[in-house]
Amino acid sequence: MYAISNVDLSMEYYQKAKTIAEDNNLAFQKSSILGNIGVIYSAKGDLDFSKKYYNEALSLFEEIGYAHGVEVIKNNLNKL
Repeated sequence: MYAISNVDLSMEYYQKAKTIAEDNNLAFQKSSILGNIGVIYSAKGDLDFSKKYYNEALSLFEEIGYAHGVEVIKNNLNKL
């Protein structure tokens, strides 16, 4: 389990970062951000949203060929 404080503020910053990554076509950064959003939702117990964001991150990591990211996200999905 992750120790998270100020979850709403964290989510706000991740959403802003996601927009920046999208606007600048930064697939790796967007993938990482999506995975982190998935972690937040998992910690909050919202497994449906967690799975949604993990799957988006997984798809992007696979698209860019980042094997380590693929394995991390698959591991996170298996923990849900």
